[in-house]
Amino acid sequence: MEAIFEAIFEIFTTTRSTLEIFTTPIVFKVIFEIFSTSSIFEIFFENELFWNSPPMGWRSWNCYGADVNQSLMEAVMSTVARPYRNGRLLASFGYRDVGLDDAWQKCGAGVHGGFHDSDGNPIVDLSRFPDMKAMVDHAHALGLTAGWYGNNCICRELRLRKMAEAAYEGDVRATLNFGFDGIKFDFCGEFLDLNKYAGLFNRSGQRVAIENCHWGYTVPSFDRSGTKHCPYHFFRTSVDIKNTWRSVMHNLASTTKFSDKDRPLAGQGCWAYPDMLEVGRMKDAVEDRSHFGAWVITSSPLILGFDVQDSATFARVWDVVTNELAIKINQEWAGHPGFLLKKTDYVPKMDNAEQDEEGVRWSNIKVFLKPQRGAMAVFVLNDGRGEENVAISFADLRWRDLAVPTSGRVEVTSVWDGKVRYEEGGFETGAISAHDSRLYLVSASAVLYV
Repeated sequence: MEAIFEAIFEIFTTTRSTLEIFTTPIVFKVIFEIFSTSSIFEIFFENELFWNSPPMGWRSWNCYGADVNQSLMEAVMSTVARPYRNGRLLASFGYRDVGLDDAWQKCGAGVHGGFHDSDGNPIVDLSRFPDMKAMVDHAHALGLTAGWYGNNCICRELRLRKMAEAAYEGDVRATLNFGFDGIKFDFCGEFLDLNKYAGLFNRSGQRVAIENCHWGYTVPSFDRSGTKHCPYHFFRTSVDIKNTWRSVMHNLASTTKFSDKDRPLAGQGCWAYPDMLEVGRMKDAVEDRSHFGAWVITSSPLILGFDVQDSATFARVWDVVTNELAIKINQEWAGHPGFLLKKTDYVPKMDNAEQDEEGVRWSNIKVFLKPQRGAMAVFVLNDGRGEENVAISFADLRWRDLAVPTSGRVEVTSVWDGKVRYEEGGFETGAISAHDSRLYLVSASAVLYV
């Protein structure tokens, strides 16, 4: 500690501007440590909502955008809790958290044209949401949890600095009074202090989850002692997702730096989140399934974004989003959230007329692993324009003490079709077409007889 203060003293005596002093990493670190040990700043939430496994649910923005109201949200909640096929409902598979994204506020009704009054209370547009608490009560009556949204992008607030403390407290107070179970904080307005929000919620003693939607700019970190600082339950790693293949691949790639094989920042109670699922809104069922598998293998929150009231879309994605073995892989924690094992480029086999630099540049096979209890989940993704057969070696399927045997017969379950086979030393995927994938559960023990 003495050496640290000597270093700081040298900085103060040799640095010319105040800004340079306080943005020097060692000074900033000490200041952060002082404040992070106060009762306001907590390393983790004191409640365990969304702690043991990645959140699952539905959000409004992808399919409805700003075109939302209380009646629509209550209808969605009812659909999520209504039996659809074989007596099963989405909620029974784990999709129990229904969230409202933006457009609930009365733009222009607050201080400086915002939507907070002079006491810091957020102002609800009662023409759209006449009784927010009744909407939340509707969710709870159905056995669901409900979330909403703060630091909004629509009519974002940038002139309330003098009443910031009141606004932070008002957001927390409204969340609790309405009975919401969680809140998503975007990156559009000026209320960006998630430590402050976490401290206020912690002091309330109520179970409320925070979703960090800061587009990858506010992320967890380790301090020098190895303690993780993560005052939110899940954090965005990327910009907003779109229903295109390239957007999905870009957002998937944004998770890898938080899933280091040996020391991941993502994990229990601090889930890396490359945004809502666009399953049901992709080009076809193949991309839907691969997109879902990519979020499964990286322990990303499974937050649906398609219109659950559209029967045709619901039918198209049902078998994908209700695949119980895939969901189990996503939800199970065995020490690591999942990591990219390798990426192999390839040149697509296409006619000369079809061959171009774009096809070569974007064609690769990605292989991800996620440890399970007594098994290893393997996801093979064809991010390219050709068809590829991929060989998987059991020698590569290992993490710490968990390893698939390289001798003897090992059970390999294909998650997409449920087929089981027994292989020695490894296996081949068979031809995987462009943007398609394979998801496997490979046992970590050999069998004597089959």
